[in-house]
Amino acid sequence: ERLADEPHLREQARQEVRVRLRQVTAEAQLAAAEQQLLVCFRERLEEVIGRRVPADLPLSDNLLNALLLSVGIRANRRLLRELLRAHVRGEHAWREQHPANAAFLDKLAAQGVDVGTWLSDFPQSYRCPSATGGRVRLALERDPLHILQMGNYFNTCLSTGGYNAFSTVANACDLNKRVLYAYDTTGRVVGRKLIAITEVGELVQFHGYSALSEQPGNEHLRAIMRQYVVQFAAQCGLRLGEEGTVPLLCAQDWYDDGTVSWNEDAEIPAEPEAQSAQR
Repeated sequence: ERLADEPHLREQARQEVRVRLRQVTAEAQLAAAEQQLLVCFRERLEEVIGRRVPADLPLSDNLLNALLLSVGIRANRRLLRELLRAHVRGEHAWREQHPANAAFLDKLAAQGVDVGTWLSDFPQSYRCPSATGGRVRLALERDPLHILQMGNYFNTCLSTGGYNAFSTVANACDLNKRVLYAYDTTGRVVGRKLIAITEVGELVQFHGYSALSEQPGNEHLRAIMRQYVVQFAAQCGLRLGEEGTVPLLCAQDWYDDGTVSWNEDAEIPAEPEAQSAQR
């Protein structure tokens, strides 16, 4: 009976086609807008670094964020330009080869610190019931472009567009500073902590940020991050310090929001699982 009513059948087909065509058109418009936006980002990148960009260079989220950052900061803008040039050229050891960083690493080695460990990602996995999957993976970030995202994950003053966003460039480029990220089992960043070496060679820590859903879970994760850093310091051969001046190396400016005591977040024991594979 349905097939016999050909006029109704044709009209129904037309309506279905109209709906689908509207969907396809909207998707095509969004795809075209996204493509044009990426063209604008690529042109901005070429403007910043002063040269043509390879057509096959991936425009990752980290790179797009760095380009947005290049518009909004004044301090450290030149250093960010150097970082982006090194990224485009594929110079992954640019930070280590920078004269100021190289001098710092030589001094660190002369003091008996394990420089290789200090520069590593040092991945560890811990049980954390409040995190998705019941555990978290902690690692020190080695990709400077990802370090630039450190404020965005927690909506702090270091976020792109924030008044201290320039400081992320110092954290990304100065090798006396390291950024720790904590990931849940889905790969989402749920924790972050900045650590640094003072002018007298002691390791200091800054406030840990956690984005779990409940306060007890956040306290537990901050305790895990503290325990991780203490273990990392022991592996490096670094003394822990409560306070001190963290020098500028490559950067023009840096926002110091104040060190925190090693007694902070120390009340909850964190049981580590087997160490994860090196990335």
